[in-house]
Amino acid sequence: MGIALRAQARVQINLAVSQVVDIKQVATFPDIIFPIMWFEDGIDGLPSQVTDLLDLATNAPPIARAALSYGLFALGGILLILAHMFITSSVNVLLLLGLPLIECVDILVCAPQSGSSECKERIPISDKMLGGVPKCGEDHYGYS
Repeated sequence: MGIALRAQARVQINLAVSQVVDIKQVATFPDIIFPIMWFEDGIDGLPSQVTDLLDLATNAPPIARAALSYGLFALGGILLILAHMFITSSVNVLLLLGLPLIECVDILVCAPQSGSSECKERIPISDKMLGGVPKCGEDHYGYS
């Protein structure tokens, strides 16, 4: 696909003169083509405003694509770093305040009677099984 940068229109009108034997004045003339009119019009080049727009339309998209891809890549990296900082700072604040990351674990382990879905007997859970996370209902903040 392209665009014309210059154009010319040319028109010529001719008259064909042939030998007529019956007319004494032109009996000796040879057969010739006699040009009557010549017309030429055109444009030598596009205005500078148009060529500047064409240049911009050709060169700007690859530059914009490269800039956007690098810019979005950098923005993604910055957002990843900020998310990491936010998550680690939230965990560090909880640890500095002495608050556990998991407040408590409420686990009900039961041994149902045969033929019944109700829990008749609770099985105690040891602290070793919970990895030091307090069970709900216990005083793990130091107050009752």
